[in-house]
Amino acid sequence: MRNYWILQANPEKYFIVHWFLDEFLKKNPDYEDWWEVSKNDDPEVEDIVYIWKARYDPKKADSSQEYLDWKSRRNWKAGNRGIYAVGEITHGAQVEAITGERTERIRKYHVGDTWRSRPATLGPKIKFKYTHNLIDDPLVWDESLRRLFPLIWEEFAKPGAGQGKPAFKLTLEEGKALSQLLAGSP
Repeated sequence: MRNYWILQANPEKYFIVHWFLDEFLKKNPDYEDWWEVSKNDDPEVEDIVYIWKARYDPKKADSSQEYLDWKSRRNWKAGNRGIYAVGEITHGAQVEAITGERTERIRKYHVGDTWRSRPATLGPKIKFKYTHNLIDDPLVWDESLRRLFPLIWEEFAKPGAGQGKPAFKLTLEEGKALSQLLAGSP
């Protein structure tokens, strides 16, 4: 049975919006990304992942021209949190060193020195391929979603929630409902 996961991206540590704006993903549709997960998580091949951009302090927002152009096109606020991409797991959790091209891409979008100070093999990682890049129309968290998905609210959306939690397994009902919502199904 397919499971559904939220993978949380903290924009104060990683410029996730830039990652999804980068032409690299458009030019490389078969690119396998990876995500560090807890040793207690059990994501499996073919599970669905939703990339959640956490809320953050607008004073810490990036000021690059690319980001400012995107933000003005979207009438966006830096603190908007929600789902910015969808993917499918291609490899379950395993400890693997991050090397070569992946290291360079990570350094390009990591904020400050946080990446350089960590071992490249830290923690188990899953691999996945993006199925939907929602950067131009993300599913932004609002009050109606709070009522539909109370578990997501408790784990990720309310202030102070989800700190340090890289992955969160949704209930089957929530995962399917979120999938239908993103597909535009009633």
